[in-house]
Amino acid sequence: MSYEDKTTTTLDGRKATPEAQLELRRRCIVYFRDGVKRAEIARRLGLSRQWVTKIINLGSRVDFGATRI
Repeated sequence: MSYEDKTTTTLDGRKATPEAQLELRRRCIVYFRDGVKRAEIARRLGLSRQWVTKIINLGSRVDFGATRI
C-alpha cells in the first residue's frame, strides 16, 4: 500500500482583495446553479466546503452578479 499526500492548498478568502472575494462568490453561485456539489466547488476553487456553503446560502438572498448572459 502506498501513501498519497492528501493535502490540498486552500485559499483564505478573508485575505483576498474585495474584487477577488466577489469573483470567488460569483463562481461559487455559478457552479452551484450548474449542479456542481459543494465539496467539488470547494475543491475546484481551493476553498473550504463550509465557506462555499455559506456563500451559496447567502447567494440566495444577495446578487453577486452571477446571472448568466
